[in-house]
Amino acid sequence: MQYNHDETKAKAEWDKVTSKPTSLTFLYSDNDPNWEPIALATQSSLNKLGIIVKLEKLANATMRDRVGKGDYDIAIGNWSPDFADPYMFNELLV
Repeated sequence: MQYNHDETKAKAEWDKVTSKPTSLTFLYSDNDPNWEPIALATQSSLNKLGIIVKLEKLANATMRDRVGKGDYDIAIGNWSPDFADPYMFNELLV
């Protein structure tokens, strides 16, 4: 499935939201250099809707701790199985 970027439609849908956040914090780890551009793009997109996005680049252990405690608004990360067995993936999908 492919999505088209439609800023006008996004703003129209956003106008329908009754309880809008005015700001939020986006956590990302220094573990992967690709996460900063993603965080910046997310910040830019949400700023266009009037949401102030504070970016927090954290050491990976600190970020995992914050995410584990639920102390964040938005975060980016990844997951991989602990061992090479399809069971790890199947359990997520079933």
